[in-house]
Amino acid sequence: MPALLLYLLQVNVGLALLYGIYKLVLRQTTFYQLNRGFLLAGVLVSSLYPLVDFSALLEEQTQVY
Repeated sequence: MPALLLYLLQVNVGLALLYGIYKLVLRQTTFYQLNRGFLLAGVLVSSLYPLVDFSALLEEQTQVY
């Protein structure tokens, strides 16, 4: 159950950030297809980014000579 709550928290934070970007940048534009595409992509990205493990990218890699 805690894993589900963590996932939902991460998705909601992602949606809030993308909605803030939408309100600041795209709200005043009349490119409705761009707005619609941004909002749909935002829902997909915020739903999928908690599933990706970024810890492997942040680890320092050592080279052995």
